Amino acid sequence: MAARVKQNIVRGSNFHFNLDKKIATSYGWWRFVGEINGQLVFNSYPYSKTTMKHQSKARYWMEEHDMQPDLVIESHISLDHSLFYSLTKSHLSAELNSANDKHASIAGRPASRAYQARIERIQHLQLMLMSLESLYAD
Repeated sequence: MAARVKQNIVRGSNFHFNLDKKIATSYGWWRFVGEINGQLVFNSYPYSKTTMKHQSKARYWMEEHDMQPDLVIESHISLDHSLFYSLTKSHLSAELNSANDKHASIAGRPASRAYQARIERIQHLQLMLMSLESLYAD
């Protein structure tokens, strides 16, 4: 991996990962690794091709330091955004409703790979929503 490591801080081209604070950012502002309510969260949203490379580097460094995320979520919102919870919940709910509507429109047809993929996506969205809600539960 072409990255510089100094004092547990990994730096690369537009990538920064503080291993002690467990914070990774892409382009200096989009936080995709961080702690929320004491839980380590990894945002796997494919924001851009470059950010996907940054996420891959972060996964590598997390493995090297035995860091396992408590939650992997897909959100276009930066983890440090003050409205991360409400915007992510709204987005995931809308995507889930859309996926359910598409699923209902093909119900009763012979099962296909696309059908199975849609069921798996619905289950994944449901799991992310439940995990997000439990992360913020009092």
